[in-house]
Amino acid sequence: MHSFYKPAGRVGLFVVTLLCAPWAVADDAASPAAGTLPDWSITLGAGIEALPRYPGARALALTPIPAVDIEYKNRWFAKQDLPLGVYFINNANWSAGLALQYDMTERRASDAARLNGLAELPMTPRAKLFAAYTLSALTVSTSAAQDVGGHAEGLVADANAIVTLPLGSQWYFSAGPGITWGNRQYQETYFGITPAQSEASGLTPYAAHGGVASDYLSLEADYLITKHWIASANCKLAQLQGSAAHSPVTISHRQTTSTLTLSYTY
Repeated sequence: MHSFYKPAGRVGLFVVTLLCAPWAVADDAASPAAGTLPDWSITLGAGIEALPRYPGARALALTPIPAVDIEYKNRWFAKQDLPLGVYFINNANWSAGLALQYDMTERRASDAARLNGLAELPMTPRAKLFAAYTLSALTVSTSAAQDVGGHAEGLVADANAIVTLPLGSQWYFSAGPGITWGNRQYQETYFGITPAQSEASGLTPYAAHGGVASDYLSLEADYLITKHWIASANCKLAQLQGSAAHSPVTISHRQTTSTLTLSYTY
């Protein structure tokens, strides 16, 4: 889904911060201990996700998801829907880089009766720039992801702040607000209705404009079953705004995405 870059993906931002902090260095060349650090950091698992069938839908779809967090020499990584990425910087406070994202958002005519006559929108690859800053329990992140698959799905940007707190030695909780912004192409593709589409679908023509597409609250709980096994639950409560909220395509302004995962860190 369209979302901000999360270093932990759905396994949990703060858990990966906890697990990977020992491997993080400000500069590989400048760190005298760099030669003693493991080359690989690997977390693998699986889970299930419940999410809107398409942006603006009320009905939910259940789908299996990977829980993946692989890093090589604190530079290259693969995480969830980011099959390949590189850090420009990655230390205890800062991370920033570029990644290839496979955006799983799609829309099919079979998802809802009102979509008949509208364009079907496939999953698409995106080029994503991201940056995050962590200070104590607070992490502030931002990202921008451009469709590079030629599907006219535009540019999506995100900004959020997450606070993480432990409860005992095994439970960790995080929560924080965020906003998602889409450029005109993104908004038009997902929420606009051309005159031709209006004639085919019966919906009123609608011109969508770039701007804030949604604001949201992220909630997450992670349980460290052992030093290797992690169980995670995440809920993202989003509210569509602007053109996305007022579009005839939209059935529900509230967009809730929930995930459950179980993963193992090697």
